[in-house]
Amino acid sequence: MLEAAIQKVTPANKVARAVLIFAPLALAAMLVFYLLYATQLSATQKVIASGQKQLVEVGYTTLVTTLAAIGNDAEFVSDEPVLQKWLASRDPADREILLAQYLSFARHRALYDQVRFIGLDGQENVRVNWNSGSPEVVPDDQLQNKADRYYFQQTLKLQPDQVYYSSFDLNVEAGAIEQPIKPTIRVGAAVLDAEGRKRGVIVLNYLGQRVLDRVRRLAVDGLGEAWLVDARGYWLLGPSAADEWGFMYPGRGSATFASVYPAAWAQINGTGKSGQFSADGDLFSYAAVAMPDDAMTGQETLSPASSAPNWFLVTRTPASTYSQANLQLAQEYLTALAAVLLLLAAIAWVVSYHGDRRRQAERQVLDLNRRLARDNVALQNLNRELESFSYSVSHDLRAPLRSIDGFSKALLEDCGDALDETGRNYLMRVRNAAQRMGNLIDDLLKLARVSRSEITSDLVDLSLLARKICSDLRQRDPQRKIEVKIAPDLQLRGDPRLLQIALENLLENAWKFTSRRELAQVEFGQMMHAGDPVFFVRDNGAGFDMAHADKLFGVFQRLHAMTEFEGTGIGLATVQRIIAKHGGRVWGEAEKGRGATFFFAL
Repeated sequence: MLEAAIQKVTPANKVARAVLIFAPLALAAMLVFYLLYATQLSATQKVIASGQKQLVEVGYTTLVTTLAAIGNDAEFVSDEPVLQKWLASRDPADREILLAQYLSFARHRALYDQVRFIGLDGQENVRVNWNSGSPEVVPDDQLQNKADRYYFQQTLKLQPDQVYYSSFDLNVEAGAIEQPIKPTIRVGAAVLDAEGRKRGVIVLNYLGQRVLDRVRRLAVDGLGEAWLVDARGYWLLGPSAADEWGFMYPGRGSATFASVYPAAWAQINGTGKSGQFSADGDLFSYAAVAMPDDAMTGQETLSPASSAPNWFLVTRTPASTYSQANLQLAQEYLTALAAVLLLLAAIAWVVSYHGDRRRQAERQVLDLNRRLARDNVALQNLNRELESFSYSVSHDLRAPLRSIDGFSKALLEDCGDALDETGRNYLMRVRNAAQRMGNLIDDLLKLARVSRSEITSDLVDLSLLARKICSDLRQRDPQRKIEVKIAPDLQLRGDPRLLQIALENLLENAWKFTSRRELAQVEFGQMMHAGDPVFFVRDNGAGFDMAHADKLFGVFQRLHAMTEFEGTGIGLATVQRIIAKHGGRVWGEAEKGRGATFFFAL
């Protein structure tokens, strides 16, 4: 009777105990997951905001340096000695020299649709057209009078050392917008003779599509769009071609940033030079772009261009991007939380069930062991996902590095003349750092691939692999004197691809650390160690202190300074993982200054 009574109440007791155990654990788990979710959500939003700011900074620098460069070009062309000589002599031979110089300038700068010298009467005296990449001199009978054009009239008013910048618009020929369209900025400078008398003006038609394309390429997935807006709120670079240059086309005057995003325009047009804010759920970042300090502008009245912003560089991340990121993050965390709650419920039930009879307790232990085995599989899966995540992060870092390297290279190529030696040196240091980071990411990717690779087993000829690797190294470094010894017919069973990677890292290290030897020696062979056959790679290079041997196979561990030998500190870590995946071990022995030997056994 008592046993029957006990059996009647036991299930209820077990449920009650399980609930008491599960409830606080579940609340704690939900609190932890909520904090993790909130932290990661905040971090994601900060990353997007920071990325927008960086895009605006790069775009602002691109625009400002471009404006400065074309202004410098206008001043340079207006001060040309060949032009002065022709103005003084009016000799046809001097004019031919001037034309040849303008052709060379147009060809090598590759920035200008037209290079012109216009006389005081508005008549073009000299004109070179870009002609789609094949610069040509315009015949005298096709030269035009530009006396009625605003940019000529305003340039003629310039004082010495002033540069005129027209508005950014589309080039018009014979009263119609030229097709395909040519976004153009006209840059002008007065031409003075040796006595300081004004003799005419230089006008350069800058092909603005180049800088617009560079701004458009700033847009990165997840960070929205990059636009260029003029001081009136018109798109010069907008969401689509139909939205751009509205002020140039009849009937499109309402297609403006100011009308589509009035709240954002009120913030941008009425605040400081740069900023970031939210409007209607969208995130906007902007920078006001003004002409250089000595620039003049205006169609009706000539005035300093720096007195007000000429353009606004704007980036926008729509609210949908945030919503999508929030939803995806919430789904991931809810899925993980559900799994954890299920696990906690199971644990609570197991713990509550523990007070039952011994046979039941033993059954519970078996059940728990099975659950633990499943959890171990899940943990292994999580570890693989973590490795995959690391691989993805390393892979995604390449895109901004390529942007940094590419934009730095573009700045050197396009604006190098505008920078002093220090500036060019800084850019080269930025490029070198980006390339070093790229090499580090490449090595991390290799390490991630090795960690995620499945092992295959085939008969591998290590001697053949070593000869091929050393042959490649010799071709890469033909001037070095290196004595290479490779024992013949060294074979084993393993994964051919992974073993090649391991052997490449060991031989490349030997090659690298013997670079300061007049006669380097590298050897690959086999020997007996503690009664077992082991393979080795030996060199007479820099060696290392055995006191630091425990650091050899750690990621990012280096025993020599970067100034001595280049490298990322990942190669030996890769070797160790490959050998470990084969169930073997690898170790090194060395003496500082007298070389090193690395052994591995499978």
